[in-house]
Amino acid sequence: MSVLLVIVAGGLGAVLRWAVTHTVPDIHGLPVSTALVNVVGAFLLGLVVGSEATTIIGLDREVVTIGLLGGLTTFSTWMVDIDHQPTDRRALLVATGPIVAGVIAAALGMAIVG
Repeated sequence: MSVLLVIVAGGLGAVLRWAVTHTVPDIHGLPVSTALVNVVGAFLLGLVVGSEATTIIGLDREVVTIGLLGGLTTFSTWMVDIDHQPTDRRALLVATGPIVAGVIAAALGMAIVG
């Protein structure tokens, strides 16, 4: 049953990412939606990991982390976004901005529940 729930949660996360991608516009060609889902995913993962709970909203921890948050966040789209930047400076911004913001967001999430 847990595998099926991970699959369903992953699909839900992917649909949420799709919705954000089609709702949040790029700003001056910068892929805001990709950064947003990855930073929000890092924050939520920080909350889950920091809580050390075995269940979250009635679901096994793996269903939320691997399924929902794994489906929500995206490494591959982020890499494509970096590759599509017109200058090296912009590519560096798209590459490093979400890393810095994601680490801060995850630490914040962990601090909130810790």
